[in-house]
Amino acid sequence: MKKKSPRAPKKRRALTYAEQHNRSLKIYQNTASFLSWAGIMNFLGAVFALFNAQGSTFYYLNFAFNNWIFRSFEASGLALNNFVLFSVLILLIAAATGAIYILLGQLARRGYSTPLIIGTSVYLLDMVLLFFIPPYLEGPNYIQIAFIFHALLLAMMIVSVIFYFHILHLEKVERENKTAENNVSHEQ
Repeated sequence: MKKKSPRAPKKRRALTYAEQHNRSLKIYQNTASFLSWAGIMNFLGAVFALFNAQGSTFYYLNFAFNNWIFRSFEASGLALNNFVLFSVLILLIAAATGAIYILLGQLARRGYSTPLIIGTSVYLLDMVLLFFIPPYLEGPNYIQIAFIFHALLLAMMIVSVIFYFHILHLEKVERENKTAENNVSHEQ
């Protein structure tokens, strides 16, 4: 029986500028959309918290700064005295903050760096704020669940920032290469 000779590993061809750019752009756009998803989940989290079957509100999916506002409404007695007004206020606040994040996400997907940086930075601050919410106000696993949720979304936002600057670098290198090629062709 003949032994097969081991195959040499296939050499990958280098990606062209267009292939690198398109691949990076796709990753960037997909991860930038996590700003929008943070806004959507914030609103849905408020809806779930208000209308859960247990009768207690746990704001696992909400922004921590919204949680502070919602808990201050509850502490003032608004939830017990006027549940309809309390619910409307919570849904309006969640919808407004969610809409801001959806807008930031859509602008970031179109390539604007300012909304991407602002949205990611504010979300990081919101994640830090999680640790200042007194545990007795929330369910037993609130900090862990909210932290995991925040960390996953924040990681994707950071990947988006990294790929934004990677795309800028690719474009800069390509411009420099074209300029160098033009200079060489003009000299000949």
